[in-house]
Amino acid sequence: MTRPLSWVFCLCLLTLPAIYAVFTGGADSPYAFAVTVFDLGLAGIAGGLLLFRAAPASRAERLINTAALLFIAYVAFQLIPLPIALLRVISPTRAEIADALSGLTGGGHWAPLSVAPPTTWVQLSRISAYAVAFFLARQLVRRSPFGPWTATLPLIMIGAAQAGWALVTSDGATSLISGSYPNRNHFAGLLEMTLPFALMYGLSVLHRSGRRGVLAMSHVAQAALPLAATCLMLVAILFSSSKSGAIACGLALFFMTALSLGRGLPRGKRWGFLALLMLLMLVAFVFLTPSDLVERFGSMASDQPTEGRLPIWLDTLHLIAAFPLFGCGLGAFFPAFLRYQIAGVGWAWTNTHNDYLQLLSELGIVGFVAPALLMASVFQRAVGAASDQDVRESRFVGLACTGSLIAILTHSVTDFNTYVTANGLVLAWVAGIAATLGPSAAEPHPGHATIGYGLGPIVLLLGVGTAAYGGAWLMFLNGHQGDVEAERRFCRFGVCDTVGTLLALQSRAAEANPAKPTLAPDVLMSYLDRDRAAPYSWEALGDAFIKAGRRDEARDALARAVALGPTSGPTLLLAADFQFDEGDEKAGFNLTSRALQVGGDAQLYNDAFTMLAAKKIAPTRVADALAMDRPTTLALLRRLLQPDFLDLDAARSVWAWALGRGFVDEVVAREYTNALLHHKRSREAWDDWVRYAARGNAEGYPATNRIFNGGFERESAGGVFDWRIDPRAGVKATFDGDQPREGKRSLRLTFDGTENVGDVGVLQQVYLAPGHYVFRAHVRSQNLKTDQGVAFRISFDPSPIELDVTTEPVRGTVDWTSEAAEFDAPKEGGVVSVRIMRKPSLKFDKLVSGQLWIDAVTIEPESP
Repeated sequence: MTRPLSWVFCLCLLTLPAIYAVFTGGADSPYAFAVTVFDLGLAGIAGGLLLFRAAPASRAERLINTAALLFIAYVAFQLIPLPIALLRVISPTRAEIADALSGLTGGGHWAPLSVAPPTTWVQLSRISAYAVAFFLARQLVRRSPFGPWTATLPLIMIGAAQAGWALVTSDGATSLISGSYPNRNHFAGLLEMTLPFALMYGLSVLHRSGRRGVLAMSHVAQAALPLAATCLMLVAILFSSSKSGAIACGLALFFMTALSLGRGLPRGKRWGFLALLMLLMLVAFVFLTPSDLVERFGSMASDQPTEGRLPIWLDTLHLIAAFPLFGCGLGAFFPAFLRYQIAGVGWAWTNTHNDYLQLLSELGIVGFVAPALLMASVFQRAVGAASDQDVRESRFVGLACTGSLIAILTHSVTDFNTYVTANGLVLAWVAGIAATLGPSAAEPHPGHATIGYGLGPIVLLLGVGTAAYGGAWLMFLNGHQGDVEAERRFCRFGVCDTVGTLLALQSRAAEANPAKPTLAPDVLMSYLDRDRAAPYSWEALGDAFIKAGRRDEARDALARAVALGPTSGPTLLLAADFQFDEGDEKAGFNLTSRALQVGGDAQLYNDAFTMLAAKKIAPTRVADALAMDRPTTLALLRRLLQPDFLDLDAARSVWAWALGRGFVDEVVAREYTNALLHHKRSREAWDDWVRYAARGNAEGYPATNRIFNGGFERESAGGVFDWRIDPRAGVKATFDGDQPREGKRSLRLTFDGTENVGDVGVLQQVYLAPGHYVFRAHVRSQNLKTDQGVAFRISFDPSPIELDVTTEPVRGTVDWTSEAAEFDAPKEGGVVSVRIMRKPSLKFDKLVSGQLWIDAVTIEPESP
């Protein structure tokens, strides 16, 4: 038994970094991460000196210890430079990436397994810190002078504090509750691990009291706090609206209840009990869950249940196939994934949102065995203790560990909680507690050999290394960030800030030569070895070679960038630009087409079309050469209509190209014709609109009737040459299928008698060539009460003197009747407006009420 003061001191040293990590957003910022790792290193040093003594270990304990230490050793092995010849055998893809840089530099016969060593250094420090927490938590429980629950109390307090903070600061925005975390799923991941401990600790207190035959009020009061914390955490999980968090928590509670209450039942009754338990939990979910979370679950039927994750998981399988045995390096999923990404292009998927797939891709099959074996062994011990027939303290702890592990292991299927520093730390703590359950070293299983096995020196060494690495990061961040020479020295020990250093070098270059503020290729090559699998690094190098006039090397660098980022739009466009300059239009168009097939990014379209315009390539030739799909074609059309890129003649050509391939709809037609009209190209706007609208029109449009959709049979797209129906006070316009004059429906105007209505808000514009025309419309009215009736007005807005005629106003109740007017179009032709309106009145009966129906509106030329 450890001295109480030493034990409390070690527990505090473990608790403080956990609190700091949780309340700094998961400790994923460089500074918060460094502080957390440094503090855990100090805890490891103290624990290694104060808690550990050499003692016999069972075979199961030795297996757990070995798996934990092998995990760390394997990640360290991924950082050791190996001969390229050996890499070609054990990891051919990694060797191919290493060879690409060697082809430019002419050297480099060694390379580590990790494609991003600086990132793997960070991950090595992370899992070393997790190992410190794991071994300390296990030893704190094992050597506790206060019982097994004391080492779990910090977890309960952290979870309750985080849940309370989230609910207090939510400001009523329940769908966004995430506490101090930027991501509500990671917030829920923390709480789902701590909630089972609060629940089972409260129940264990009540059980201890009940076992004595009297339920003492002191025990009830002692149990009230953890049970209240349980409710607080459950409410916070539900109001976080995290679907995965709710499912994980529900499964944890289900299995905890099944293990605690259903274990002793006969097999037939056990299945009935489990079915009843599941039914009760479903009912509780439906009636007690916040509506926002219920709606999010309901949307899964119509939306993608995995929220876009499934295609990324499938793409990750290709990454795993490329690095099957030894992985691409822990933490190197991004950018290695970019080479194999097909789905979700345009988003930086720095995680695959599935811890198992990501670990498999980063560690390979060989490396995945150690953490898998560790978690399986720990979980087995937790379930074994939870399934114990004897109701004792260790069973309650086992149930808490089982629920906690089930929750986070379930949630890890759809998220990356274990890559969040705070949550990974809590998981290591829980695993350490679970590792103490079952047969101990003092009571080995029959047949299990015992040996002297002291972990103290190992934990001490891990603590020293972790504290040194965290301290180095703190020293760098506090005094040397932006210092290029210092960063190079720090990077020898895995403390690297490549992005920050390159920005500092860029700033220096701009100060030294403002006219040419680019980095020299040799400078970029010296940093490329840190991130050889990143297409953007090769892209920057290729661009530097171009500006330095080193075309052959630029070609090789850009080819490498394209190979590593085959769906990276900016990379493909830069390579295309280079090929056009080299005179290889076929390759340039091929790369541009691949870039545009990425789609969905307005900036990418803009960059592509700007680049092609700079090459003086006609838009119609662009469309033919790229064999563009609908989104790309419409993006080009819209680009040609923008003020800074305006080319109406080219836009008309692309319009015709798109129209011939069926890419145009009413929305596109509206945008296009409005743009032509805005630039005074009314006749061309009309001709192009007619080419679109006349197809399949059964109303003689436009040969015998210049009005489009005169029978109101189609919904309006709101274009200039279609009906535009704008809301007006006192009148409501709707389509009515009851007794139309022709076809299936008419337009109904309902006046509510509250306004002296003038312009009704119904308008269509028509281009008319010079000539004589006849306007007709069929109308009927019901109780249309007003001193000034409703009429049609046909006018030439730029010059009302040339054309401004009005039909006879309609009032009262009339059956279908024809309203007509003859007129001459403007002398030079032009866009004529057809409005439904009423002349406002100043008389006592100026308000208008009643209904008016309109159908079969036509403008016919005298000689069609």
